[in-house]
Amino acid sequence: MTAAPPPGEMGRAAMNAKAAASLLRRATTARDDPVPPCVTRPHLFDPPAPGVHVRHVLPRFLEAERLCLACPLLASCEVIADGFHGLAAGRLYGIARVKDGTPPSSVVPAKRKRRAA
Repeated sequence: MTAAPPPGEMGRAAMNAKAAASLLRRATTARDDPVPPCVTRPHLFDPPAPGVHVRHVLPRFLEAERLCLACPLLASCEVIADGFHGLAAGRLYGIARVKDGTPPSSVVPAKRKRRAA
């Protein structure tokens, strides 16, 4: 999950994402569940910077996906993931040129250019 940009930048979806992340944090502190990785390592779940393609941040999204899929709160997160920008519940949301709900592991990495011999 991500710390959403100011409301003026992404509008309602960003505000919803911030509210959902806050809800998940409160749910985990009210119970004896472990703190989810999106709370302890939020930088892994943040969307790419403006103008940066998702393929350039794919390694951190793959790590975040791995952490999400092992999280005991995955089912709760799936319910509130709509409206996020970044990675939530092991899926990508609100990222240009990537369909919402796409797992990072299905994004094709950038191909390296071959040198002319």
